[in-house]
Formats: sequence, C-alpha cells, structure tokens
Amino acid sequence: MDLSNYLKQKAKNLLSYTFYPKYSAVFVKATFFIISIIALTGCSKALEPEPVKINIPNLNKLGYGNDITRDNISASSTTSPIIDVESFYRNNRDRIIIDSSSKQGYSDEIYAENALDYALQFKAKVKFGLPIFKPILSASYSDTRTFSSKEVYSRYKVIHERKRIHINATNEFLQKYLTNSFKEDIATQSAEYIVKNYGTHLLKGIVLGGIFEASYSAQTSNSNRRVAAQAGISIPLKNFFKFNLSSSFDVSIVQKNTNEHLYFKTTGGDPSVGFQKEVNLSSSNISGTIDINGWQQSVNKATAELIDVQENGLIPINQLIADPIKAKEVENYIAQYLLDRQVTLEPLPPAVFEYYDYNLGRHAYSLSDVPTIYGTYSNVGSVFSVQNKSISGAVEVYEFYSAEKNDRMYTRNRNPNAAGYAYVGVTFYAFPTQIAGTVPVYEYYYEKKSNKKMYYDHYYSTTKGIPQGDPDWHYIEIAFYAYP
Repeated sequence: MDLSNYLKQKAKNLLSYTFYPKYSAVFVKATFFIISIIALTGCSKALEPEPVKINIPNLNKLGYGNDITRDNISASSTTSPIIDVESFYRNNRDRIIIDSSSKQGYSDEIYAENALDYALQFKAKVKFGLPIFKPILSASYSDTRTFSSKEVYSRYKVIHERKRIHINATNEFLQKYLTNSFKEDIATQSAEYIVKNYGTHLLKGIVLGGIFEASYSAQTSNSNRRVAAQAGISIPLKNFFKFNLSSSFDVSIVQKNTNEHLYFKTTGGDPSVGFQKEVNLSSSNISGTIDINGWQQSVNKATAELIDVQENGLIPINQLIADPIKAKEVENYIAQYLLDRQVTLEPLPPAVFEYYDYNLGRHAYSLSDVPTIYGTYSNVGSVFSVQNKSISGAVEVYEFYSAEKNDRMYTRNRNPNAAGYAYVGVTFYAFPTQIAGTVPVYEYYYEKKSNKKMYYDHYYSTTKGIPQGDPDWHYIEIAFYAYP
C-alpha cells in the first residue's frame, strides 16, 4: 500500500472513533494534519511530468551495414543494423541531420572502353581507393570480377533526390549505440563472419530518392572505344525512352558495335509503375517507346529508397570496434576482401596481322607483329583475334603454300583438296562454330589472267562482300570464327 492510501485509511479510522470533549482539540489537529498530507501527496502525483513521446522518423537504412562490393551501393547491398538508430535518435535528436530538399532529374554518365576503365571512373566519382565497382547488366547478381577486354561499357542515370540523412557523431560516440547483435558478434565471431553478415562499411550518411538507370555493353571494332560506348547507349535512350540528349553520332559508329546488350531498371518510386528489363539489342528489337514519366512523378519522400551515400558517408566497420585486436583483425580481412574483388580484365586474345605485297598483290597472315615478313609483305594491321594455343572449342588453322602460285591459304582442313599447296604448319587456333563474342571470318579467292600471266591470292576478312567489288574475287566460305 502506498503512502497516500495508507494515510487515507488512517483518516477514515480516526473519523470513526468517538472522542470526548477534552480530547476534541487533539482530534481536530490530528485530522487537519492527516488531510494536509493526503492533499500534498495527491498534488505531488499530479505534478509528476508525463513522459514525452518521441516520434522516430523513417531513417531508412541509416546505421546499417553495407557491402560496397555488391550492386554498387544500393538497398540490395545493405546488410544488418550496426547502430541502434532509434535509441540514438531518442537521446541525440540534434545529431541526426535530415535535409528534405529535393533535386530533380540530374544525370550521371560513364562511358568506358572496358570494364576496368568503368570501375576506375566509378571509383573516381565516389572517391574510393580501389576499382571494385563493376558494370551490372543483369537483374541476377553475379560475383564475377573478371571481364572480357573486348567489351565496352556505358551507364546513364537519371537521379531524383528527395532526402539526405546523416549522423553527426564521432566513431567513439557511435560505439555507445551499437546493436546488441553486433556487439555479441564482435565478441564471439570471426572477422569473416562479421563481414559476411554486416558488410564492409557503416552507412553514416545516405541519399534517398529514385533512379532510372540504363547500362550498355558491346563489342566494337571502333578505334575510339569510349565514343563507341557513348554512341551505343545513346541510340536506345533517344529512340525508346525519348531522352533529349545533346550528343549525336554517325550511324556508322554504332554499326561497328556487335553483341549489344541493354539493361535498364528503376529504383525507388511506386513499384507498380517502375520497370526492369534486359534486352539483347543484337537479336531483339524494342518496338514503340517506354514512358518513364509516370514513374518519375511517383518518386516522393514516401517512396524514396537508398540511391547513394553522401561524401564521408561510409565508415569501415572495423573503426566501430573498441577492442584493438578484433578491430585490426576485421580491418585486415576487409582489406584483403576488397583486393580480391577488384575488377580485372581477361588478357586480350592474340591478334592476327594482315600483310600485303603491294607489287605482287598477295596477302599473308601471322600472329607476329613486325614491319615485314617474307621480305616484301608489309604489315597492314590487326584484322581479328584468335588463340595461340589449344583451348576448349578451338581448332587448328593450318597454313598451306603454293610455290607455283606464290599464294598462301589458311584452313581448318588438314588435308584440303588443293593441288600444289604444301603443308606449312599450324598458324593459330580458331572456332569452327560461332560462340559468344566471335564473328565469322570469310574466305575469298582471287584468280585472274593478265598479260598471259596468272595471279592468285587468298583473302580473309570479317566483312562479308567481294573485295572492292572486283569480279575476279570469289567468295568461298566461312573459314572459321574469331574475335573481332
């Protein structure tokens, strides 16, 4: 029984007693004293302040872990909470800064000559030390880090910012608000486990909104590979999405791009009007147009998602660990983890060089890149790429030479039906059927009599069509498949 109820009961008991006159003064004083205490007790309870109810705003992924090697900093690369942001907000509201100003529809572009160039440009934008940000051209996540040197890449983003949130606190201050699960895992789990479950960095400053993103890849024979990447993505952006781009390109540039792929998606906004699609531009046609206005209008503060981090908005998680031994263990693991996930390029397959004797009108082909071969054949340049050793799927391409015709022939057939041609050896390895990334190499044969003398030649090209339209050239067949 609390004091108030106790005193009330005593007063009731006193009032039930019968007092004689000589004790009446004492009775009155006692009664007054008890009633006063009751009144004061009641007042003190009434004066107790009601607890202030704090409404926690939607802080999205603030305080979460993030594996920055996955999906280039987005909600899908977010892991588990590291900071108890609700508790932090209740005690330190002024340390969570929310900027609700909007930025509407600005673009961010990358045009790269290969995947490593893409990663280097990306890391320069986010001011991160290693080229770990890879091109993404599929909705399915892949941990592939090695890319073909043959491919060019481009990315075009339209960004709608709706909110920026960041924590204004030192790492030492943040350590007071670590989640119980993170603290327990620091104490009991390995560095590998911690990084797998919490990622590499803490999201300390985030950007919320919506993004339209288009990514493009292709193989190209253009000498300016970045221009080829820019031209390749500009065509579908103008034709399918009706983007008003200032750049314009000659169609011939895009015609030199092959094996083209386009991947586009929206992040944030109303998912019912968003979209995500992969298209093989080399084998599919997109009919009509795709309207993104409905999606753009749906991007507001309520539908905003994590789309970027602010400057200095990523904190390595090892900096939140007070135990110096465990912190160093996690730091070392993250360093190696990031090194292992750098974007790398597959070595370019060896180029085949074309040589030409301008006096005799003869062609020859070799993997050697030298000024001349056979004394009078000048190096014209590389024409396609092959393999210089046996690999799965590739077969030998043999050279045969006719001394009588002074002509060289290259074929997959070890015993060709070609009178007068002697076997020379294996020149390189190519593919008998087309595989991803390869193109056909066409064989042409020249035979002409001039001034009572016969002229012969074999010519190999990735371009289909009689050379110079000369009727003395004859198309033979697809000799093999090689890389452009």
